[in-house]
Amino acid sequence: MSILVYGVESCLFKLERWLRQGDPLSPFIFVLVAEILNKMLAGLEEVGRIKVVEIPEKIVERIISLQQRFFQGKVDDSRGIPTVKWEIVQKPKKNEGL
Repeated sequence: MSILVYGVESCLFKLERWLRQGDPLSPFIFVLVAEILNKMLAGLEEVGRIKVVEIPEKIVERIISLQQRFFQGKVDDSRGIPTVKWEIVQKPKKNEGL
């Protein structure tokens, strides 16, 4: 796989899994990468390379509703029935987990 950086294709790199869900570093790395991505996108917007598009509130509400139904089996703020057991989510893929 490769990515485009300033319109130039990067060298090929192999996708690997090295950090498991539940690892204490996961939240830190997620926030770190999200911050870097946010700064990169803001920089691209400033120089006119990308355009920010506002999403109407109704569409955002619909997306949130779909996520709740998919992940939690519910539509409102009531307690829903999870569609996947947490034990399965935590298992490694080789042990039939997610």
